[in-house]
Amino acid sequence: QTPIGYSVSNTGTLQGWGNTGYYALKTMNLLNTATGNVLINLPSAASASGRLHFFKKISSDVNTVSISGSTTIDGDLSPFILYKQWDCVTLFAADSWYVAAYHFE
Repeated sequence: QTPIGYSVSNTGTLQGWGNTGYYALKTMNLLNTATGNVLINLPSAASASGRLHFFKKISSDVNTVSISGSTTIDGDLSPFILYKQWDCVTLFAADSWYVAAYHFE
């Protein structure tokens, strides 16, 4: 299931969900890269303004999750990459994308 506004290309698996109403401001994405890298192409930050998006790599393989888009993440156009199992990041959309929190194993 692909969250609204995301473009995902992968050979891995996106296990995500969003809700309606208040909870539509938050999206959880659990990413299984056991069968290949996962590429997340974020929508423009302006179109997702005010939303939090959580991404977590749940598989223990060597494949990665690469998160990028047309606008910057913390001022950088480089992708934000999750390398190891349990690596995660929460992004906040405003005029750009901002890292609200992250954890690396």
